[in-house]
Amino acid sequence: MLDEKEYITNLSLNNHDIKFYKTNNNIFMRKDLILRSNVKGIIIMNDKIITKINYNNDFIYLPDINYTSDKDLLTAIINREQYIELLANNCSDKREINDILSKKNLPFKCINNTHITNILNNM
Repeated sequence: MLDEKEYITNLSLNNHDIKFYKTNNNIFMRKDLILRSNVKGIIIMNDKIITKINYNNDFIYLPDINYTSDKDLLTAIINREQYIELLANNCSDKREINDILSKKNLPFKCINNTHITNILNNM
């Protein structure tokens, strides 16, 4: 069972209610009472959010974000999701697209999603 030490924030969108927790330097998300997982590609070190994507056996690092509020964490998660979606949009091979999209954490599209923009603006 996951040791959810510090509740961070909640993201509710498209009938999905996702709760985020922090344990040491790792971020975990809980989609319901059963589904829990580590947030892929994001860690917190020394009050900085470090975001990376494993792509073609290399790591792509997105710019670090200072971790001062819950909004910073959601911004990092959503930026990573949008970058992954952009990578997938630039591929033509369906297998490669599926491989890239499997690296996402959130079960919904983040590019051009007005709900995501509204959530971040109202935090």
